[in-house]
Amino acid sequence: MTLTMRPINKEQLLDAVAITSCYPVSAHGAPIHIGDPSLIGIEDIHTDAMRSTAVIPEGTVPVFWACGVTVREAMKALGADLSFTHYPGSMFITDVTTDSTKKEPTSDSEKPVVIQISPSQRPYWGSVLSVEAQRKIQALEEIILDDPNSCNVREIREEGDYLKSLLVLSHSQYVGLIFGFPANSLIQSGASSLDFTSEETDGPPGAFSLAQALQTLSKKVAIISEKRNEELVKKCLDFLMSSGALKSPLDFISCEEILQSESLDFD
Repeated sequence: MTLTMRPINKEQLLDAVAITSCYPVSAHGAPIHIGDPSLIGIEDIHTDAMRSTAVIPEGTVPVFWACGVTVREAMKALGADLSFTHYPGSMFITDVTTDSTKKEPTSDSEKPVVIQISPSQRPYWGSVLSVEAQRKIQALEEIILDDPNSCNVREIREEGDYLKSLLVLSHSQYVGLIFGFPANSLIQSGASSLDFTSEETDGPPGAFSLAQALQTLSKKVAIISEKRNEELVKKCLDFLMSSGALKSPLDFISCEEILQSESLDFD
């Protein structure tokens, strides 16, 4: 896909999204990516495939929209005898007006919200959802934070992390699910040492259930656990595949392998 990029001031990101979202037919529509170019495979933002250069002023964020040049390249690859499209700098003009295709939100709940999902020390990465979607996610978080067993769930929660996690998940293609509660360890209790060797039992079923849900969202999934659990996990995965519970095989990656390698890259 060929993209159009324009640097936008951070304070104007919401305006840029709101305005362009109203024109999905007669213009580029809403952005397909906001921020860090490397996340969509662009290694050098300053030199593009069209041999032009891009300048990103301080305080601005690169925002990317779908570009009509994609259609031209697709027609060339198809080898069509005749097609009508545009060329950079020479727009394709019809009698369809921009206003005739404008699609504004019918209520405040449909209006967009821009959320920064990258940590502050990393390049800006933003995502978009509606006001109503944000409200529903926040309501769901409150249900999760209901703590009838007094596990101090709220104490380990960072404000906004649940929303950001869901947005990151929505963009991700490859997801790792980790289980393995550290119950198999030596615990000091006064003068005596107690060796707890029992494994958790709720982790694997929970991970497999999440894997099923993620596969319905077309995500590639890996199970991550200690090496000693590999045989058990693979037997479970073989059963889930043969029973049709999983659409496709899952990878197994050991924690030891992750510690020894810097090449594994999960979204």
